[in-house]
Amino acid sequence: LSTNVRVSVLMTQEKPMLTIRIIDNTVPDIKTLGFPEILLPLVEARKGLFIVSGPARSGISTTISAIADYLNKGFGRHILLIEDPIAYNITPIRSRITQCQIGKDILDFSSGLNFAKKMDVDTIIISDMKQAISYSGILEMVASGNMVILAMSALGLVATIEKFVLDFQEDSHNYVYQVLADNLLGIVSQTLVSANKGTALVPLFESLVVNATASGIIQKGKPGQLEGSINSFGPGSMLFTDCANMMVGRNKIDRQSADSFLEYYRSTKV
Repeated sequence: LSTNVRVSVLMTQEKPMLTIRIIDNTVPDIKTLGFPEILLPLVEARKGLFIVSGPARSGISTTISAIADYLNKGFGRHILLIEDPIAYNITPIRSRITQCQIGKDILDFSSGLNFAKKMDVDTIIISDMKQAISYSGILEMVASGNMVILAMSALGLVATIEKFVLDFQEDSHNYVYQVLADNLLGIVSQTLVSANKGTALVPLFESLVVNATASGIIQKGKPGQLEGSINSFGPGSMLFTDCANMMVGRNKIDRQSADSFLEYYRSTKV
């Protein structure tokens, strides 16, 4: 079969309810998803940290799988995906693909990282987890010179960095910011909004390409300053406001949809 089926069972108004979601097992092409192509060199790197973030149902699991398949088609590497659950079954082409599902192939997230340490893994890809995970193991892998692509439930560049850092004890924050300053390659945060005159969904992105200026801001532990300095980070760095205005200009979304999302986004930062 070329599809996966995801079944959820729940109670509603004291009655059992069954939902069945049919998932096409064909991995979407990263470019057809609208992923900013200028960011592709970042995911191709041999070491560092690249983060894909977004709220629930924003498509970050699909984006993560598409990134894995992009690397699979273009590079001869060993790619380890740690997932919960596995979104797409990726057929090896040029790369060796190892997909581990938590609770099925591995006991927990830490087991997946321990597996990565023992195997000759070139790129570790961590999908959006349905359970809380500790970022300390990820930071250790990155600080040791590994390439990690991480999915996170967060909306926006600043919220993504802050959520990562706040997972650590306060007395470790300076160290975490230093490791991020030295190893963070970039962030892309995404959401989906209704297309113009249609029922389809269009992705909006907020992205950061870390250069010396951005690295300096992160090192000082001032992620809130990234938004105001976005124009000094060079090509590939863009705020949601800029992306939304660009998509309105291209007639991909209407002004009402853009303004509605931007108003919601601003409310999340209060």
